[in-house]
Amino acid sequence: MASADTPLMRQWREAKAQHRDSLLFFRVGDFYELFHGDAEEGARLLGLTLTSRNNGAAAGVPLAGIPAKALDEYLSKLVKLGRRVAICDQVEDSSEAKGVVRREVTEVITPGTVLADSLLVQHRNNFLVALVDAGMDHFGMAVLDVSTGEMSAQLVPTSELRAELGRLEPSELLLPYSLETSDELTWAAGTSIPRTLREDWMFEADVSTDALLDSFGVHSLDGFGFQSEDQSLVRVSGALVQYLKTIRPGGMSHLKPPWIRRPGKIMLLDEMTRRNLELIEPLRTGEEGGALIDVLDLATTPMGGRLLRRWVLEPLIRAEEIWARQSAVEEFVERPDLRKRIREALSGVTDLERMAGKVGTMRVTPRDLAGLRRSLEQLPEIRAAGLEAKDPLIRGSAVDNDCLEDVFTLLKRAISDDPPATLQEGGVVKKGWSEDLDELRVVRDGARDFIASLQVRERERTGVASLKVGFNKVFGYYLEVTRANLGKVPTDYVRKQTLANAERYFTPELKEWEEKVFGAED
Repeated sequence: MASADTPLMRQWREAKAQHRDSLLFFRVGDFYELFHGDAEEGARLLGLTLTSRNNGAAAGVPLAGIPAKALDEYLSKLVKLGRRVAICDQVEDSSEAKGVVRREVTEVITPGTVLADSLLVQHRNNFLVALVDAGMDHFGMAVLDVSTGEMSAQLVPTSELRAELGRLEPSELLLPYSLETSDELTWAAGTSIPRTLREDWMFEADVSTDALLDSFGVHSLDGFGFQSEDQSLVRVSGALVQYLKTIRPGGMSHLKPPWIRRPGKIMLLDEMTRRNLELIEPLRTGEEGGALIDVLDLATTPMGGRLLRRWVLEPLIRAEEIWARQSAVEEFVERPDLRKRIREALSGVTDLERMAGKVGTMRVTPRDLAGLRRSLEQLPEIRAAGLEAKDPLIRGSAVDNDCLEDVFTLLKRAISDDPPATLQEGGVVKKGWSEDLDELRVVRDGARDFIASLQVRERERTGVASLKVGFNKVFGYYLEVTRANLGKVPTDYVRKQTLANAERYFTPELKEWEEKVFGAED
């Protein structure tokens, strides 16, 4: 790799050294740039133009870039290709920086840890699976959907491992280096499942136990259902948690403790059975809508779609559980009024499982909060309808339904009826919720009114009919006077910027109001 000794390239090298197995998207102004080998690979995978820096010590460094606003589009392509991406953002205002702007890797995106809606399929889980050799022809397996926070752990016979991974269709496998050349996993190397390898110490029992205790704030793992013979499940669950901490250091508070799957509750279907029964995919490649799931999936919510998919792939084998589920279905069939009432209420419910993931990782947007408010508004109706059912499974679900009325009340009082897409746009919080915020809005709006009226007043004072008040991000607010009228400029005007055909100025009064506007907007 060619050395380029500039402050920016030194900064890039420091970030890249910590994420050698990822494509490093390095924020420079309004673009994310790729350098050196990342640029060459990014150009090949994404169809970008490969060029090079042409200034000073960085001259000749391979370069490719994308607009920052198009990041999700390119991330989607890379995730589908099984690649890892590290996002290195500017974490300092360029106007306040002393020297090169400070940058940090704020997020690492891998196929099994994505959270953005644009990178996920609504009715399918996005599983990250970790494996460890448990001995005695078994593997310890932990399964996590980062987008919903659900985690499970189970012991899998080596002979059934391939079928189990086929059922889960994981987006990423997390393995210790000791399994890299494992005979039992040679078939996996030939699949399209991306594999992430980590040091074996991360899968040790003591290290994993500490990771689980710390992550879930408990003093013992007994409450999670781990038994004395479940050391391999502790090891693999803890490894998953540690891995996530390196991927998303900002926290994953939505993660649920692992629940232990014991054998004997579901039927394990091998790949041939799933394919011949056309449960999820039709036999004819490329044919759409021909699988069983396509016929059955009339779920109103993404959560229901994912649950139904799981039921299809995990048939029950205990008669009493099958009868209980059939009884619930029977009541919905025989009571179309109840079915219609619940479906209508569910139609207003967003993906609450993945919403929890956004909240837990601090990625929630104002419009997400509005969607959450609409969803919570429907919960009392869903609960009331469920309590009218005779079937114990339906009634039990209704009884367990926490309507979160306090959260709904907070969102209804605090969040605007039609909030903007991003927090930066403003207008998220309702008027009347915060006295301090309302006062700042008065200052901001009053200052804007002042600036709008200033143009009229200054034209009258100077006699310059073409004088205008303008704004740009670099120089802020200014008074612009054409060269033909420079002789009429008052003595209290202070030059701010020189253009080819005009001069731009500010006055102490304009500067004072500008500071009020910026302060209130911040």
